[in-house]
Amino acid sequence: MRKQAGLIALMLVCALLLCGCQGDQERFPLAGGAPQTSTQSPVSAVSEDVVLEENADAYDTYDYDSGSYDPSSEESWGDVEDVLDTITQARSADPTMAVITSEYAGATPVVIDPIDKPTATPAPAIAFSEYQTYDATKLRLSFQGPVGWDADDTLADTYTLTNPDRTAAFQARVIITARAVSNEYTENDLKKEVKSIINGYKADYENISATNTASRTLFDKKAIYADFTGTPNGTEVKVWGRVHAVTVNKTLVVVRILAPNEYSRTYKDSVYSKIRHTIQFIK
Repeated sequence: MRKQAGLIALMLVCALLLCGCQGDQERFPLAGGAPQTSTQSPVSAVSEDVVLEENADAYDTYDYDSGSYDPSSEESWGDVEDVLDTITQARSADPTMAVITSEYAGATPVVIDPIDKPTATPAPAIAFSEYQTYDATKLRLSFQGPVGWDADDTLADTYTLTNPDRTAAFQARVIITARAVSNEYTENDLKKEVKSIINGYKADYENISATNTASRTLFDKKAIYADFTGTPNGTEVKVWGRVHAVTVNKTLVVVRILAPNEYSRTYKDSVYSKIRHTIQFIK
């Protein structure tokens, strides 16, 4: 075992020296071709609960770190013996764990889930192709949403749309609120509002996991939003949510959308996006 550890240590040291001689840009040979220069920037890790929006507008900025990932941890590995001890401890704790190592110099062995773990059955695809205009007259707002959703304007400052499909494990909904405020909110004010709303869901949801806040326009003004996931009390359904807040003419408008997490991409692209681009004040 010590001979193997010594051999691995020697190989890693040689690999690191070789990597250092290559400079900042590593060259990896491609099959049947000349060596190519890698110019890609490091990719930061993102929580699996959060899906980055591939179709985001150019002016949108993101800060999608839930706080559970520490980039400095990538540099916390000790010497070769520490690496081997870490792997040994992990495999002792769970013999079914597999270890994958990279062929590239300087790569650290990574412990992954069992490779024979069954693949989850994908959820049936859904799509939204028809929309209608909804008038939230009490809020003086109008927007477009999926055809045939149930509207509720019982509350003076809240307008709710609910997916009428009662066979779904969770009925998706859109909640829009509007209330007068004394001043236009600053960016920090909006961040506090968004975080407060998400924290409010902790009473009815378990395992709440939220992203940091990010900026994205609403009513053609800079607004603040954040995503979260959680499980409604008494269920096993994972729900995705988004809270988006802005002030317009001393009116605080908050758009919320809740949907099954497995369909978050569809609801972002087809429902939330439609509302965001069509919502407007009416007289």
